[in-house]
Amino acid sequence: MSSGGTYTLAMSANRSDEIVTFTLQIQSGCNCSDVLPVDIYSFWAETDKNLVYLKWLVKNEKNLSHYRIEKSKDGIHFNLLAKVPSENSLYEKLYVLTDDNPYEGISYYRLVVVNNEQTDEKFIIRDVLFQYEYIPFRYEFDNNEVFFYFVENPYSIFELLDLSGKKIFEINPIKKDEYRFSREQIPSGYYIAIYFNGKKYYQYKVILP
Repeated sequence: MSSGGTYTLAMSANRSDEIVTFTLQIQSGCNCSDVLPVDIYSFWAETDKNLVYLKWLVKNEKNLSHYRIEKSKDGIHFNLLAKVPSENSLYEKLYVLTDDNPYEGISYYRLVVVNNEQTDEKFIIRDVLFQYEYIPFRYEFDNNEVFFYFVENPYSIFELLDLSGKKIFEINPIKKDEYRFSREQIPSGYYIAIYFNGKKYYQYKVILP
């Protein structure tokens, strides 16, 4: 069956409550590139610590530009997470994308296929329950120094207090990923760390033996 004409497939019925006739039309104006030729076997997510790994297995890719991964807090309003170029492979291909800033609670991820004509089609939505403790810094120590490691953030503030509320030091703003202090500045004991990321305050315990 080729394009360029009209084909009619008719079916007769003996009862009035049955479908009598339907028509299949293949017109010369059909643009076959609008069809997205890709077989998507699965789309799933795995969590590990503060990360979500999005994976999808496909086959028979052809005329594809890229995959668009979108995320949402409510499953209705989606934002772009990333664009992943298609390899246009006819063989099985596993794609992996890491979300290093997932929503806490339930996140919704949507896989969108986009062809070379930039026509897109939404395929699969997956919901992921992801619960984690937000820890914006870590610390290490030896006999001489205490090391604090951060993700650089020009809007962030870090304070270390002793249990009486006395401020030991303050970093405002955090301009590098590592800060060092001598054990004379921070002797053994229990401390309270206060971190502000520009929007919200967080409080943690710091224990130095």
